Amino acid sequence: MSTHLNPYGSTKFRSAPLVQHPVPTEYTAIGEIHLLRAFTKVPEGNDIEKICEKHLIKLKISEQGGGQRTTWRERKGRRGFWKWRRGCWDQSTEGGMGNTPAREPPSSTKVNLHSLQQEKSGVPLVAHEKYPEPREVEKLVITPSKKELGLAFKGSQKMVVEALEAMSEAEALEMQTALESKGEVEFQVCTLGKSVVIKKNMVSICKEKKKEHHRVFTPSVIEPSFGIGRIIYCLFEHCFYTRPNKSEDEQLNVFRFPPLVAPIKCTVFPLVKSQKFDETAKDISKSLTTAGISHIIDITGTSIGKRYARTDEIGVPFAITVDSTTTVTIRERDSKEQIRVSVDEVASVVKEVTDGQSTWADIMWRFPAHSVSHAEET
Repeated sequence: MSTHLNPYGSTKFRSAPLVQHPVPTEYTAIGEIHLLRAFTKVPEGNDIEKICEKHLIKLKISEQGGGQRTTWRERKGRRGFWKWRRGCWDQSTEGGMGNTPAREPPSSTKVNLHSLQQEKSGVPLVAHEKYPEPREVEKLVITPSKKELGLAFKGSQKMVVEALEAMSEAEALEMQTALESKGEVEFQVCTLGKSVVIKKNMVSICKEKKKEHHRVFTPSVIEPSFGIGRIIYCLFEHCFYTRPNKSEDEQLNVFRFPPLVAPIKCTVFPLVKSQKFDETAKDISKSLTTAGISHIIDITGTSIGKRYARTDEIGVPFAITVDSTTTVTIRERDSKEQIRVSVDEVASVVKEVTDGQSTWADIMWRFPAHSVSHAEET
């Protein structure tokens, strides 16, 4: 949407049609964050933390204080905790109203698919991986004694058997050690919502060597829950700050939205009221529209300092100032640094930095800096 500034108000706008700038999809390599483990066992807490923290940093929510503005808390007990979940962590963000929970990525391991959905549908919800060459593997074999478990747990026998078979290797070895030393052990059955006592004659746990051509496994499940309203609130709060104007007698409001999520990517201003500068500004606006970059064009006669200030107030990361018909300046909102680029290059430069392909520091190295005059300061 192209928007023209209303000359009678600092933050009121009159809208005109324009192609919206699409936000590019970001892909994260699975190997980079070790999520391959999610297919066979519960991901570790820091695996989930890496994903969530990475995106909060990009939103400038978690970057101050070395990432200390977010905290993780493991949810324990039965409050808000479904019986099939094996773990749940709340990610909270620090703000003026205290810590606000923003994300909840619970892990239900194999229980969700194996004990609930597969049981009801009657369809094996498993994944297959074929090996290029047969391999000899040492497998942990868990063999529940259905007879002994049936006598002990009667109607609950099936859920206990499934919980035993769904144990990880570490859990099974820990149970084996406890059974050999004590003869019995307490075992949490999520589908029952309670612990049961497993005795040595109820389950056999041992390791066997086998040759395998493929493997069949039940994938674990992570159910990420994102409070988008809370994240947006934190984005506004964490991105807002004030700074003095050039005479230091007034505090100016600024939203430091990252270019990737800023609703309006840039503004286009003729430095002075001039027909040739207005025409150049309109040509740049057309090239920005063609590139899919949301922007504001303001060809009013308001001073350039005031136009900078009111676009800083709504979080626009870049301002293009037309002071020539061949070259223009691009100003970065937070540092107020400016570079000079040709009119033909301006759309590609803005798109490169707003899409995240380059940083402002990268752009500063490639183009000459522009010294700011006193009249341009805010």
